[in-house]
Amino acid sequence: MLDIFFYRIPFSNPYRTSSLDLTERTGWIFKYQREGITSLAEYAPLPGFGKPDEAGILNFRDPKRLQDFANRSTELLSYPLPDIKEALDREYDSPGLAFALSSLAVQHYVKSSQITDTELLLGSSRVDNSSKLAINDLWSIPSTFPGTEEENMWMHECLTRAVNQDLRDIKLKCDNDLDRLKRVAGFLTHWNRTTGRLNTEFCVKIKADFNRSLSWDDLKSIDEQLSQEEKQVVAYLEDPVDITNLSDLEKLRVSTSIPIGLDETLLSLIDQIPYDELCPILKESKIEVLVVKPPLFGSVFSLVNLWQTFAEDETDLVFSSLLESSVGRAITVRLAELLGSKRHSHGLWTGSLFTQDIGEDPIHRNRSAQDRQNKKESFSKKSFSKEKQHLWVDPSQVYTGHPLLNLVFQAG
Repeated sequence: MLDIFFYRIPFSNPYRTSSLDLTERTGWIFKYQREGITSLAEYAPLPGFGKPDEAGILNFRDPKRLQDFANRSTELLSYPLPDIKEALDREYDSPGLAFALSSLAVQHYVKSSQITDTELLLGSSRVDNSSKLAINDLWSIPSTFPGTEEENMWMHECLTRAVNQDLRDIKLKCDNDLDRLKRVAGFLTHWNRTTGRLNTEFCVKIKADFNRSLSWDDLKSIDEQLSQEEKQVVAYLEDPVDITNLSDLEKLRVSTSIPIGLDETLLSLIDQIPYDELCPILKESKIEVLVVKPPLFGSVFSLVNLWQTFAEDETDLVFSSLLESSVGRAITVRLAELLGSKRHSHGLWTGSLFTQDIGEDPIHRNRSAQDRQNKKESFSKKSFSKEKQHLWVDPSQVYTGHPLLNLVFQAG
């Protein structure tokens, strides 16, 4: 049976996207119970991302619609796993719902069988646990003191905090400000050099997000504006220019020596071009990084297909949160451990943007709350131990009685 909760989580500060400012995050938690097994997943459309009508698919003010959805989803989740894959592709035009329901299906299957998630999804009993899952910090530098000593002090304080929290890289919102990239690259180059991190695996780098704001001439000028050392502290340029046609992908890759990452650009291409046609074009373009927000890509099985497409290439999948609650982030963290890049950090530190949450932050899941309080040490990001691999979302770490959660449909 399927219970449905609705949540509202306030942001600590208004969160600005390219289209609006958000003061709270809303979404749905699905609690699926069968054969004594409980699985949890999340459906949380974000305005401006995904299909325009995503947010209207469920309505907590329409009990009949919720009941019909819960009844059909419960029936679908009782199918054998291959039939669930087919039904999701056939019946759900919503990538977010397909992702949530497939997450429930995978969790239930591995909990009720003797197979691990790596065996189920990747056909292997092993996953590379040789390195920790690296997480990036989020920087949005105040515009009130560009190029001043106050800015340097702000960056130093933020970097010290990030390193103490074991965050590896910096996701920098650049807008169309090349000077900001130059200043931060210079600051990080000096800091990495003085701490002995430059040219090592511990070098703290910038993931420079331009949100498609640069001109082609601006993009080409970056190589001239940054020194060779400064280029080494830029992990990649994310969505630097607006891609208007497929030939721009090749042009994009040869316009700079710095690696390129696609986020919103990738989503807009997927909306325009059938996936089977787009993947060969992306492979040929040799774009280094594809940023993956799982609920926007459809079912878990679709993400595995994406990983298989690029597994033998130099293209890395970098996983990013869609500003979900701890439930959605826990699933994304596990997928990043299974399918994500080992060279680049992942955008999973978004729980820090909320005033509170409905469960424990999945980044902290391998450490006790008492250890974090007493030792104040950097958190562990080690992959799940084998016996925990089926826990994608640990029900014991989600508080369904939390005041932020409103039970809007209860089965039975």
